[in-house]
Amino acid sequence: MNYLKPELLILVPMLIGVGRIAKQYLGDGKRVPLVLLVTAVSIATIYGFVITTLTGWRMVLDAVVITGLCHGAVAAFSAMGIYDTAKSAKE
Repeated sequence: MNYLKPELLILVPMLIGVGRIAKQYLGDGKRVPLVLLVTAVSIATIYGFVITTLTGWRMVLDAVVITGLCHGAVAAFSAMGIYDTAKSAKE
């Protein structure tokens, strides 16, 4: 079983853009990590349901837990870390 899905690496640069847009609309930026996490987990979970070849409870486990939560959380917090690092380097 292949747990790492290289197709989901596109989430990191996409979430950096989503984070910048969310920061403009939310102002303070305290809720931006939550927006990124929900967006990433949603996209990764949908992707997991589309590509999984499993059935039953294993399909849900693969799509939601492994693909959605793991990939989504890593992508969201990687994007936030990259964004904050770039922001602090400018200052």
